[in-house]
Amino acid sequence: LAETALDLSELQVEQEVKKAWSLAYQQRQKYELYRELDSIYLQFEKAIELNFEVEAISRLEYSSATNQALQINNKLQQAESDYFIALQKLNLWLVSETYYTVPDILNESEISVLEIPTSIENHPELKLSQRRIDEAEANYNEARTDLLPKLNLQGGLQQVDGNSGFYTYQAGISVPLFSGTQRSQAKAAKIDSEIAKANADFTQRRMQSEYQQAVQSYQKWKASWQFYRGKALPLAEEQRKGALLAYKEGALDYAAFTQIIRDAIQTEIDALDALDNYLKSVFELQYFKK
Repeated sequence: LAETALDLSELQVEQEVKKAWSLAYQQRQKYELYRELDSIYLQFEKAIELNFEVEAISRLEYSSATNQALQINNKLQQAESDYFIALQKLNLWLVSETYYTVPDILNESEISVLEIPTSIENHPELKLSQRRIDEAEANYNEARTDLLPKLNLQGGLQQVDGNSGFYTYQAGISVPLFSGTQRSQAKAAKIDSEIAKANADFTQRRMQSEYQQAVQSYQKWKASWQFYRGKALPLAEEQRKGALLAYKEGALDYAAFTQIIRDAIQTEIDALDALDNYLKSVFELQYFKK
């Protein structure tokens, strides 16, 4: 029972480390995103100042644009703090003199689910519930032995009138007559055994349900992340870069530039959420592969 519990504990700790790594990676990506946006808005702010100086825009537009630049810079500072907090949580699990970070580019081949498991019967959590049944049944069998008759056999060597060599034997049987405590203990052990079986049955059904949900979640978020990575993100990046250039050249006004940038930011934030959920679904499914 203890060995199986240890296997499960190791698996659970592994999952916590993966979650901490996933959070740190997502926070780094968000930090990098706001660094790029901050750079864009610094250039945008300079262009706004020039347009305001030549009275090409109103003071209201100038103030609004400056405020947006300040907000992006504030979010950059928050994202940087969130990233370093996430790294602290990750390194807390690793217990090492080395301070670990996360990569800037995800190598998906290192975290992918190569094959979805077809069965979870050998999972440590299920094995642990079976070991608890074994333990409860052993306790019940031990309690029952106290209610059984016990055979006694004794032997000895005696001297009679100074002569040795006389052997004596005595046999008997003891029957528990007043065994209320032992019977109560046996009854309690029997109930514990039934409880262990019921818990094992529930654990089996719960894990089977969670496994099916994990498979569905993995397939869902894998498709979502592939969409963002392959289509939406390249377009959002193109929007960000193209909008600034178009504004500088006068092809876009302030309102159009702001709307394009907002749409691009929202797309990239949604992509980070999809990536985070994808990583979580991968790690959840890996939990069931053990």
